[in-house]
Amino acid sequence: MIDDDVRRLERLREADHDAEVTLSRVRVRHGTADEACRAFVAALDVRDFIYRGHEQHGGSQHATGLFEHRLTGLSFALIRGGRYSMGSPLGEWPMTVEEEGPTRLVTIGALLVCQTACTQTAWERVMGNRVSQFDGPHLPVEGVSWHDAQEFCSKAGLRLPSEAEWEFACRAETTTAFCFGPTITPGQANVIGSFRECDCAGECEGECECDCVGSCKCPRRDRTVDVYSFQPNGFGLFNIHGNVLEWCQDEYQIGYQGAPCDGSPWEGHGSGRRVARGGSWVSSASDCRSASRWAGRAGHQGNYLGFRPVHSIMA
Repeated sequence: MIDDDVRRLERLREADHDAEVTLSRVRVRHGTADEACRAFVAALDVRDFIYRGHEQHGGSQHATGLFEHRLTGLSFALIRGGRYSMGSPLGEWPMTVEEEGPTRLVTIGALLVCQTACTQTAWERVMGNRVSQFDGPHLPVEGVSWHDAQEFCSKAGLRLPSEAEWEFACRAETTTAFCFGPTITPGQANVIGSFRECDCAGECEGECECDCVGSCKCPRRDRTVDVYSFQPNGFGLFNIHGNVLEWCQDEYQIGYQGAPCDGSPWEGHGSGRRVARGGSWVSSASDCRSASRWAGRAGHQGNYLGFRPVHSIMA
């Protein structure tokens, strides 16, 4: 049977209720995920999306509903709302309290998050031009500024995630340095070098060129790769670490002192700099951690800058 909360959403729609609805109130139980997702779509009348089924990823306890965005053709994952600790815990090298702390509990509402960074195909479909240095339909669009990403999202009926939403989606219910665990290698993401426990007596400070012995199996790629490369995280998101930095809505501020705890973007500082997350193909592995932050001018463009759009869930 479909959950009672899903039926409640259907009744709200019939009553033309205009309140925001968070999917955290919809309990998708074992064996009913597909039915519940269909009911959720019917209840919210998501006209811009086509429901494509659901999948189980990683160690997640929940099935992820997948939706195709009609205009762009991009695939989105339905992510439940929740509460998590944002920022780097003390002792996570090379975090600094000033930059990635203090940690705080943040509440996130449910939303649709693109499974990949925006592709060049989707960009050209919406914007009608080519801007990327590395050419390929399944490569992420890069060389885009924060303003460029905003223009795309406005035309497509999407938006950039807040920094808090991005980290929640990246972590996928994990608390380690990466969504895959405490370590990462070039075999798991398009990054430079590895971040791992090693026996270098601290000389490498946790970063080694690779895990290979003898013939190296993890060469530097020196470019972007297909957006569906590597394994997805527990929410079904691909290349959340590395490949291209992903612009967020937030204006940059050093640390989180005074930052909102409701998942909304933090703006109004007047710094002129915007946050991007996830690291890129030119980043060391440590700069691709779930909590790692990068900031640049809103007009800055580079072949390592892209974005991952999201869509709010409203009744």
